[in-house]
Amino acid sequence: MYRYHNRNPPDDLTTRDHRLELIKKGDARDTLRSSVSELPDAPCYIILTLDADDREKWYARLEAGFVAGNMLLQGSAIDVGCWFTTGLNDSEQVRIGKAIGLERDDLPIAIVSIGYDK
Repeated sequence: MYRYHNRNPPDDLTTRDHRLELIKKGDARDTLRSSVSELPDAPCYIILTLDADDREKWYARLEAGFVAGNMLLQGSAIDVGCWFTTGLNDSEQVRIGKAIGLERDDLPIAIVSIGYDK
């Protein structure tokens, strides 16, 4: 499992940079699927999270929806199956965090499942 870091704003070198950071080795797909009701079986999951500071900001949630929408469009364009899961309850969010080793300040708000069912 990897975490993507972005730089925001691009001219502030003290912020995160564009990179992938390994957060946990191993395959946690089965644990993730058991953590979320009705999560489809897929070879790849992308979990969209918000920082603790952004949890209540409507535009942060809107941006996460735009990100997921773009992933779904790209999947359709290259003929790869995609599924969007949102509306995660509190217990699902906690179980997801434990399953994949999220930091405490990261709130999972959506999951994009990529690939065809096995």
